[in-house]
Amino acid sequence: MARHKAARMGLKVMGTIGVFLLAHKQGHITECQVNGYINTLIDKHNMYLSDEVIDKIARMLT
Repeated sequence: MARHKAARMGLKVMGTIGVFLLAHKQGHITECQVNGYINTLIDKHNMYLSDEVIDKIARMLT
């Protein structure tokens, strides 16, 4: 619901992984921190990411 409202307002909608990648790109967090946050989401919060998505994230960090 919030995503739809944001889109209607003309705001860019971004997910959690996108926020991590943007923060890394802007130099706010390191590659190691991104990997740690993603591992926490997977291990402690049961987020599922396919191997393909994990590989894509790894390529985007280099």
